[in-house]
Amino acid sequence: MVGAYQYERPDVVRIIRFIRYYCEQNDVEVKRTNSDLWGEYRLHTALYKVGYKRSQTGDANLDYESDERWYVNALGSVIGWLGF
Repeated sequence: MVGAYQYERPDVVRIIRFIRYYCEQNDVEVKRTNSDLWGEYRLHTALYKVGYKRSQTGDANLDYESDERWYVNALGSVIGWLGF
């Protein structure tokens, strides 16, 4: 998601639902839950807002299976589960 920090919650929910729909229609497996995808998105935007590596956190590349970094998966899952 280019410019992920600019989106509002309803827009992100629609984007996540579209990703899942599109993948289902094209036989692409999405192993992550919607809350995990939401959590990773929120992690990106929170880091962007505090000024952490803005060139990397301004956009959110939501991986369908899992992020290669364990700490992104863990924090994203917690954030998504808590609904922040």
